[in-house]
This record gives sequence, structure tokens and C-alpha cells, in this order.
Amino acid sequence: MRVLVRVVFLVFVPYSQTNVIHDGGTCGTDAIPYRISVDDKGSPKLSCLIPPCLLDDLITSENMRYQGHGERQPLVKCKSFKEVVCSGELQWTGGLKEINNGTHNVLNTVCCSYPGMSRSQLVRTIFLGQDDSYEGGFHEKPGHIGGFDLIKEVRKSVNGDNRIQYIVTVHRLPCASARMRSK
Repeated sequence: MRVLVRVVFLVFVPYSQTNVIHDGGTCGTDAIPYRISVDDKGSPKLSCLIPPCLLDDLITSENMRYQGHGERQPLVKCKSFKEVVCSGELQWTGGLKEINNGTHNVLNTVCCSYPGMSRSQLVRTIFLGQDDSYEGGFHEKPGHIGGFDLIKEVRKSVNGDNRIQYIVTVHRLPCASARMRSK
């Protein structure tokens, strides 16, 4: 029995060394990424909130379904992890995961689509390195409609000093009230 255990162990060790995964998590279909941080090893992590504008749209969509206005169609649609940048007009980055492909770590993302993104506007593009972070979230100015600053695109690159950096595009989604729930 002991020999069998060693054989199985030897079979799985090479596989696990070439497929190391650092999971930054996903927001799912009911929350939006508002914060991104990069740890001391250079791995990214998203934090998510349910902003009032998305919550209101989800409630309205669910109420219409119960009133007999057709089948329930998900308001936010997310794809599985892929090695892409979520650059579509209606997309945001809903999840991050680094995967070692045998030669280097590549960034895989979950791209989520939401019709309300057509009303969003570019706020800024920032560069994050090790131990850096950016936090968006609800943004309000007196006399103006509020907004929710979200993480739209995340690109992984290597700068001139051969250090990993993330190029993060932030968009503002119009959002009228400040009630929010963390996820």
C-alpha cells in the first residue's frame, strides 16, 4: 500500500508545479469590482460591492419576471476565466486569476457584461505595482447625480525595470443613492 501512495504522489507533483494558481476571486453576477490591490508578490485581488444602481436594476428585473413579463434573463452575464482583457463597451472585469503556464504567470479574467455600462464613462487609467491598490466605489458631488467607480479593465505588463505592473482602467457608472452592501 505504501508503494502505491508514493507512485500516485510522483504522478501528481509535476502537474501541480506547472499549474500553480493564485486566485484573486470573482465578484459573481450580483456585485461590481470597486477595489484592486496587488500584494507583495505581485498578485492582484479584487474587492466587490453591490451598488444601489445595480441592486435597483436587479430588483426591477426580478419584479418584472414575477409580474409575468417573460422568462428571467440574467441582467449581468459573466464568462468563465480566459486570458483576455475585458475591453467590450458593456464589460467589466469580474474576476482575476493568475496561472503559471510553465514559463511565466499569465492573467486570466472573468468578463461580465451589463447593459447599464453603456452609460459609464472613463474616469482614469492607473498603473499598480507590488503593494499598490486603488479603491473606487460610490462617488458623490453636491448637485450632481452620484456615480460608482468600478474596475473595468485590468492588463498585466512588465515595465522597463522588468517589474510586473497592472494597467487598470476605471469607469464611473451613474448611480443615484448611497445604500450599498459589501460582498
